[in-house]
Amino acid sequence: MMTLTARHRRRNLRRLMAELARAKARMQNRAAWKNLRKLGILVGSVSVREATYGVKNGWHPHYHVILLVSAGSDDEALDLLEPLREVWLECLRKEGLTGTAKRAFHTMAGDAFSSYVSKFGRDEADKVEKTVERSESWGFAEEATLSRTKKGRGDDDEKSRSPVQLLREAQEGDSESGRLWQEYANAFHGKRQQVWSNGLKALVGIEEIEDEEAAEGEEYTEEQDELIASWPRKTWKVIRNRRGDLLTAAERGGAEEVQKVLDKIPESSAEVPDLSRPPPPKPGGLIERLMAQVQPA
Repeated sequence: MMTLTARHRRRNLRRLMAELARAKARMQNRAAWKNLRKLGILVGSVSVREATYGVKNGWHPHYHVILLVSAGSDDEALDLLEPLREVWLECLRKEGLTGTAKRAFHTMAGDAFSSYVSKFGRDEADKVEKTVERSESWGFAEEATLSRTKKGRGDDDEKSRSPVQLLREAQEGDSESGRLWQEYANAFHGKRQQVWSNGLKALVGIEEIEDEEAAEGEEYTEEQDELIASWPRKTWKVIRNRRGDLLTAAERGGAEEVQKVLDKIPESSAEVPDLSRPPPPKPGGLIERLMAQVQPA
């Protein structure tokens, strides 16, 4: 995964997004990028455009690009991508932007990358790859896979917030967060936030469908939700590294399949609840209060 950004201290979001987009287009037109494609080293890419807002430096738009690289090892793949670092910095300068070699261009592979795309987020990825030096202002969890639940990082002056956090704060009465959310919405409206390289979807067997066609599918209602299990925080810390497997199992076969995944985590078996019994309602919660009002037959 390649992350692309630039210095962004108190810059207008719409303008900075446009400049970053032009810089990225420049890089993909350079010989260093084209040769990777021509030689079959770079098989394809999926690019995601996002933004967070930091108290200290304002808006921070950036790209996360998943790259499918034909190489003998993770280290070899990273070495093949390394020439793009200087190319990216040069393309930034062409658009009147700046950035440091360490912070404006970053790549990761192997376990650290897997931690990102399997819904761990940056915290777990950094534990795996402790030698990676990254700016605190880059961080918010689950970069490219779970945008509706993303959270910013840091405290006080270093704090950054995702757009969803801004929207939540606006709903709670924070007028400044409301203004920032509107700025974000206006800047991103109509923009493609995920772009696949030409031919990649066909290569991996993903069919392209139009929005109207997708909307014709079965209508979803909240009544279709099913609570399969819930865990205290202590237990979740033990089993969350299998959350991708848990979600897949839940979709495939419900509680029975989820239990099979949990059974493969011996160190947490004493803390994992038995899914054959429904979880008790939260004391004082809505479900408990509603149940108390149900009259016996």
